[in-house]
Amino acid sequence: MRNLSDDGKIKYKFLDIEDELIDNLIEQIQKIGDQEYSQSIIKGAATGYDTHYGHFKTLKKVIKRNVPFKIKHFANIWAHMLTDNNYVTPHNHLEHPVDKIDWSIRKCFVLYLQAPEGCGKIYFNDYDLEITPLKKLFLYFEPDVFHEVLPNDAQNITRIACAGNLILAKI
Repeated sequence: MRNLSDDGKIKYKFLDIEDELIDNLIEQIQKIGDQEYSQSIIKGAATGYDTHYGHFKTLKKVIKRNVPFKIKHFANIWAHMLTDNNYVTPHNHLEHPVDKIDWSIRKCFVLYLQAPEGCGKIYFNDYDLEITPLKKLFLYFEPDVFHEVLPNDAQNITRIACAGNLILAKI
């Protein structure tokens, strides 16, 4: 993983993931549709926060194979589809539904499945760092890092990403 922040709290890697799996995930996400109805921090279409079935099972295996740390389990995983002026409000993952778990062994991630030119960037507030999403880009960061997703610069495009919280195995 390569550092994006000087303190090492934000890192990235391009995942070795088959395009067929990405296509299958996108199809599954579109079938699931919006389960959050913009009632959460995601102001766009989002699956539920516990989407652990179907192609998400395969995705979890791919992530485990590709990261340089040992994952004990996925606390949760979800996907969101952002079009036009959709966005995700500023937040961190300290208060996420797994808040009873020691945050020092938790990590957060986002993986871009579809990132057309002009799609909304992820913005890390405390670092004044904007990152342009790219297909297969896997961002990994500490749960206390504030971030948000900015609206798309272009209309009639859809940005699709999977995100979640990981519990790491203690070494």
